[in-house]
Amino acid sequence: MTRPAPELTIVVPTFKERDNVPLLVEKLARALSGIDWEVVFVDDNSPDGTAAVARTIGERDARVRCVRRIGRRGLSGACIEGMLASQAKYVAAMDADLQHDETLLPRMLEILGLPGGSVFRSRAEFLERIPFHPDDRSKWETAVAAQFAGDTDRRPGSLPSHDRSRKTFASRSSVLRTRLAFENGPK
Repeated sequence: MTRPAPELTIVVPTFKERDNVPLLVEKLARALSGIDWEVVFVDDNSPDGTAAVARTIGERDARVRCVRRIGRRGLSGACIEGMLASQAKYVAAMDADLQHDETLLPRMLEILGLPGGSVFRSRAEFLERIPFHPDDRSKWETAVAAQFAGDTDRRPGSLPSHDRSRKTFASRSSVLRTRLAFENGPK
């Protein structure tokens, strides 16, 4: 029996977040009830066994996956690897420290499904929409990719680097895959 890809993948970079992994999975399950979702924990080889905890949960719950990175570290790279590992139509990224509000994800997903394809960054108190302008697709996609690919201070529509990790982020995965492949591909 085949199963289609989930509608939403939540990418969660981790380093020494062992205790938060099961709590975050429970919070996501409650917040995303009725939505076909998965979470991909991208762990930078945490010495506390974070990856093992995620994999143990994944043995019981197919919505939970883990990518363990050996010899590679960093938030941006972890987000990119998790997003590129997704088959979902939409991707979101959030921290494992339980400071991001997972209850915003259904609303972000709802808005992303509207015509005009938008990207959202959120804090608990608001959702920020970056409008999609067909005439300015390159600048828009560059800002999206820059969200996690670094170098955001010099790109139009991007977040200051000090804000980057404090926000939940969601986008159409096709936009991210296309732009990230272009930005990070062979030169």
